[in-house]
Amino acid sequence: MKLNEKLIYAPGFADLHVHSSRSDALSCWNPEEVIHMAQHCGIAHIAISDHNMLNEDWQKQSEHFGIDVISSTEMSSAYTAGGRLVEPHIVGFRVDPEGPAVQCIAAAHQQSREGYLRAMLDGLRADPEPIDISYEELTARNPQSKHIGRVAIGEIIIERGFAKNMDEVYRRRLGRESGAPSFVESTEYLKYEPVEMVIRAIMDSGGLPILAHLPYYNLTEKQELELLALVKEVAGDQACMETEYTGYDRKTVERLKHLAKYFGMAESTGSDFHGYEGHELKLGRFEIYSKLQEKWEKYYG
Repeated sequence: MKLNEKLIYAPGFADLHVHSSRSDALSCWNPEEVIHMAQHCGIAHIAISDHNMLNEDWQKQSEHFGIDVISSTEMSSAYTAGGRLVEPHIVGFRVDPEGPAVQCIAAAHQQSREGYLRAMLDGLRADPEPIDISYEELTARNPQSKHIGRVAIGEIIIERGFAKNMDEVYRRRLGRESGAPSFVESTEYLKYEPVEMVIRAIMDSGGLPILAHLPYYNLTEKQELELLALVKEVAGDQACMETEYTGYDRKTVERLKHLAKYFGMAESTGSDFHGYEGHELKLGRFEIYSKLQEKWEKYYG
């Protein structure tokens, strides 16, 4: 890929994991609007990493806004840990959206989410404090999104006064920790390619594979180490992992940085911005971006 060297070496903040209305995000923020917000925050390097899809407009966006828009994606994958099917997410740093391997994975993962969504909505109606949201209302509110999920449902829950913010939505309704009938394992309804295949597809398409938000997979310490060992085995020196993330406390960040060092993985920083209050764009350190870029240039530059 042809990069604008003036932009990729420009100092400034970095957010390497960001979503737009094409993902499970508030429908008002399209990719260009998210980039515009980032620009005004002083972010010089931003990766629009929509779920299981590719940003083919990254070059035009970079030229228009004058900041480094990184070609990226956040790919779901399948991994079995302790007999449970887990859905690790892999971010592709500077992946080529025209790469046949990653296009194949993206196409395979564009599947109907209706069964998954209806199961959550049925669970909300079965809750002791029921909430009636129709599938038709949910899809009508998110016409641009091809990855409607818990965030879109959570937005309606908040609007109707059943929760104050998205953290409460997950804690009481849609998160594993809630124990509520509205929590549904996505892996029961959605099928993804194995984590090894997703990592190789990203690398075959000129991108660095970044294991996203490790603490979110509800793994034991031993299972986390096994997953990281697999990522390292498949990706080798190109293996990367997210260590700085919105909402992580200092202890979590330190633990993840230790794991990254132990496995010889480059670090990444990202907000996982989805457009809701309390989960804003992240002013990630330039040094983290710079080391990732250096590694990318080593293999693909």
